[in-house]
Amino acid sequence: MGATETTETEEVQVVEETEKITCNFDNEIACKIFEKGIEKGLTREQAVLVVAISAHETGWWKSDLFKNSNNFGGLCGSKGFYSYDTFEEGLEAMVNLLQNGYFGKGLDTIEKIGAKYCPVGAENDPKGLNQYWVSGVTSIYNSLLAK
Repeated sequence: MGATETTETEEVQVVEETEKITCNFDNEIACKIFEKGIEKGLTREQAVLVVAISAHETGWWKSDLFKNSNNFGGLCGSKGFYSYDTFEEGLEAMVNLLQNGYFGKGLDTIEKIGAKYCPVGAENDPKGLNQYWVSGVTSIYNSLLAK
């Protein structure tokens, strides 16, 4: 009788570890916005930019519009500012708007976003404050990125 040689093949599973992106801001609302952005598939930089825009638009979440209407970014339409029933609805609206209406359309810099989001000379800017949007958001963005 002949000898039978048996070899066992080991399967090696390679598990790719994805670096978990965590929030390191010292503001709970900023972290919730950041984490929602990451959950929705935004890059770290995009999520930080959403936080910066929201912080700028709401005065670091102190505006009446944010507190009373869960409006994270001065979001408005032809009938005025939007009001959301819950914090989560307002948060979703802000992230979805930037994800789909800006990043998803190639608007990938603060300047490009500002030209659409908060254009200088817009009819709804009688005090001319939109001219400070890009510099304000940039300043907040840079300070958040450094954290």
